[in-house]
Amino acid sequence: MKWNPSLTSLTYLERVSRENKESFLRDVHKAFPDYKIFPESNRDEYLLVKYVEARNKSNALGFDMMSDEHHSKIMFKARDIGTPIATDALPAPGVIETEINSKIFSIYMPVYSGEQQVFQGILSAVFALQDLFPSAFGSDIPDDLEINVSNGNIVYHHKNDMTRPGKFRH
Repeated sequence: MKWNPSLTSLTYLERVSRENKESFLRDVHKAFPDYKIFPESNRDEYLLVKYVEARNKSNALGFDMMSDEHHSKIMFKARDIGTPIATDALPAPGVIETEINSKIFSIYMPVYSGEQQVFQGILSAVFALQDLFPSAFGSDIPDDLEINVSNGNIVYHHKNDMTRPGKFRH
């Protein structure tokens, strides 16, 4: 993640059926003996964090994203249309919601296997918006740069502050 300061985490979420849950746990315990599924539930299908690489320490390993109704809907939409989908910008966990520099968004990319294109899981990348555009331009920020990120609504707005060369204002 050194190459992209805005990338805060990469995660692989594996689709696991109720019938394959015990087999999945046996396999994953070989690499991660303390792996536990949380929150505990009894459902037909799970979407489990199997691998995570995060800028800061993460305790997401084993999390069942099916327990997050909002994000699981977005992930299944990505699965159904076969293309990556980004979430809205949201406050980062553990920060005050009004802090402008605390917004993050996720991109969910469905993973398929075989000729039948069987859904296997989701690759997730989480980005910090305040680092996204400055990291792309480094110190060569054009004087007239203005960027809007939109999904129908303005999710994020960057405008170069001419009074402070090389700095962005939000």
